[in-house]
Amino acid sequence: MKRKSSLVIVVLSLLLIWGPGLAEAKSKVKPKPTPTKTEKVSKPAKAKSKAKSAPAKAAKSFKPARRGSYLHHFSESNFNPLNSITFDPVGLAFGLANLEYQRLITPTSALAGRLLLGYGFGVGGSYRFYLLDNVSPQEGLWVGPGLDLYGFSYSYGGETASGFFVTPRAEGGYRLLFQVSDRIALVLAPSLALGFTIGSVSVGGSTFGGGVYFGLGIGLGMAF
Repeated sequence: MKRKSSLVIVVLSLLLIWGPGLAEAKSKVKPKPTPTKTEKVSKPAKAKSKAKSAPAKAAKSFKPARRGSYLHHFSESNFNPLNSITFDPVGLAFGLANLEYQRLITPTSALAGRLLLGYGFGVGGSYRFYLLDNVSPQEGLWVGPGLDLYGFSYSYGGETASGFFVTPRAEGGYRLLFQVSDRIALVLAPSLALGFTIGSVSVGGSTFGGGVYFGLGIGLGMAF
């Protein structure tokens, strides 16, 4: 009995000495974190937000292609004529009218050829630069050089005179188109020209050619 009691006393004394240390050691040990439902849900949420932001960035960087549009009509039309034929009746008042054909060769330039009709017969040509980049082909403000070759013949008081004229000139004008069908538009084309005529003819006390040339015209016709 004495041995049993002495063992019990020893065990109790050991527990009194080591017990507080064991309790502190257990309190210092941190439990392993366990995944929660909120953490699992947060990752898909970020993915969704990225998916939404991607289209928004794409919309900001997108730029629609720029296309020509008519200044005065049919801004949504796809009708872009390359050819036009016009007749200028104003020149008849000065004894010289012209019939002209114009062909677009680039989006901003065109070639024109013409027949000169009046006191004789002639031909001419022009190269035209369209200055406005927001208009459709064959329409808008243009400038460019031109050259006319003209055979002149005139009779007055029983006297007839003839000659040959060469007229280099600078030109400018504005062309308006009014679409009337899917393939045809009416053309209104006022223009002016300033140049110098080489060659002159005198008949009946009057002299033709041989000096500064000034021309004013209004072309009427169609584009196709």
